[in-house]
Amino acid sequence: LTSSCYTEVVFEDDFIEEPPYNAAVALETYDLWYVDIHATRGNGEVPFLQRAFTLSFQNGTVYANNNLVGLGKTGNGLGIDVGFYDILLGTVEVDHDVDGLWLLDVYEINGNTLELRDSRSNTTYILKGYQRNSFDFDLVFYDNIHYFLQEYQVWEKTFTSEIGALNEFDD
Repeated sequence: LTSSCYTEVVFEDDFIEEPPYNAAVALETYDLWYVDIHATRGNGEVPFLQRAFTLSFQNGTVYANNNLVGLGKTGNGLGIDVGFYDILLGTVEVDHDVDGLWLLDVYEINGNTLELRDSRSNTTYILKGYQRNSFDFDLVFYDNIHYFLQEYQVWEKTFTSEIGALNEFDD
């Protein structure tokens, strides 16, 4: 007959603490973050992430390219100012002008890919980082042209004046 004994000794004063993840360095490393909407996981939604093609985190201000028309030209390529952000330990707190306050966990997948996770809705968005001068705005446009065509179908011209008067589509 054999037996063995196992004793686990835990010293509460001896623990290894990982350094906190520096979300500021990660978010501000790249000029543009392409929101890979097709890689989104979860059943919920973060409205401003759902609408954005790109995001930028610059000196406390969040910029977004939400529209394919003018993509890469608006805001010197960064998009429009949509709110403010503050970095906490491993998280970013975004105060969006329209959608309010959001606390998102930031995880680094690799050197240029991040995961933003909203714990309230258990939804994760994948962001890929690029510098403005190497970002292919045309590729984003062509990859998402079906959204542009949907928008056009909503606004398509339904009335043409014989004398060329302006109508709602022209506006």
